[in-house]
Amino acid sequence: MALAFLQERPTERYYLYHDHSMGPTGRVLHEKWSDPRATEWLSVFSTKLSALDQVRDLEWLEQGWDSYDAPAPSRTATQNASRVIAFIEGSDLAALRILPSADGGVALCFIRGDRYADLECSNDGEVFGVRYVGKETPSLLSTDSSDDSIRAALKVIQDHIRG
Repeated sequence: MALAFLQERPTERYYLYHDHSMGPTGRVLHEKWSDPRATEWLSVFSTKLSALDQVRDLEWLEQGWDSYDAPAPSRTATQNASRVIAFIEGSDLAALRILPSADGGVALCFIRGDRYADLECSNDGEVFGVRYVGKETPSLLSTDSSDDSIRAALKVIQDHIRG
């Protein structure tokens, strides 16, 4: 299991990757964790990762990262996820979670209250997502992976999350 620790605060996310596939940021955190001089629990997890750093660290995952032989995110998936992040920078829409997908790729999840939406950047280059409120049936968000269609999907997500 690559993601060994996740602690969330309203505006910060702290991650600790703890296995053979950890990326550069995970290695720094692991070194802090391994240091016997580390006296404060929180100091171990004090590195705040930007959204792009989180995506870059996913590039270090290997096949089977979830112990169920899930494919690692491809370079195409991480590049598309980075594009999506560039489109949302400066807006009031922020991905609350950036995770590897069990189907291969990168998922960017947006949540506010009982409103949920995500965009998934698959290993084969597709960008698609879902949105729903509470227990209602999810509605599919399709794109053709072009900049304009991704921006349009993000606008739908922004409107959906705002209510």
